[in-house]
Amino acid sequence: MHEKIISVALGKIPADIAIKNGNLVNVFTEEIYEADVAIFGNRIAAVGDVGHCIGDRTTIIDANGKYLVPGLIDGHVHMESSMIDPLNFAKALLSLGTTSIVTDLHEIGAVMGLSGIRKMLNICWETPLKFFFAVPSHVPFLKGLETTGGEIGGEEINEALKWKEAVGLSEVLVSPVISQNESLLRSIDRTIALGKTVEGHAA
Repeated sequence: MHEKIISVALGKIPADIAIKNGNLVNVFTEEIYEADVAIFGNRIAAVGDVGHCIGDRTTIIDANGKYLVPGLIDGHVHMESSMIDPLNFAKALLSLGTTSIVTDLHEIGAVMGLSGIRKMLNICWETPLKFFFAVPSHVPFLKGLETTGGEIGGEEINEALKWKEAVGLSEVLVSPVISQNESLLRSIDRTIALGKTVEGHAA
């Protein structure tokens, strides 16, 4: 695939799609300027003057001066709190330019534990929205003060951290860290050892 993308950028094979007459929002240089985009498969092959990437089979989209913006990422969202299913949630976000989310599915975990989270993630992969999963660091939120159908502790965290979609540990509360909760500290160490992120959660 990489060789073909390079070949498109060099004009040796045609792009699948060329977006012309757009205004590119460059989030690195903080500039907006006219630029075209050549796409091959699901990858951007070239940005700028892409005339050399266009062939007989290239679909040309006229942006007509509209802004070309990288997909937005929501770094922390509780999707299930929206009370809509993943497909409709994806439709709502994609229509507004959000293409990826980081979610811990904590509420599903409170109802069904890891098995419920696994089922929800499997549904999420059927949508075009990209899902990154942060493992809940605690379910229930306050043990002994709420009734839940599922629990997630150290053993479940270690299991879920091995999932390919797991990017880190979510909502690590300040109180159990300060009180040096051994199970949570072990989960933090395990997360770091796997090269994944630990998300703080404090006032």
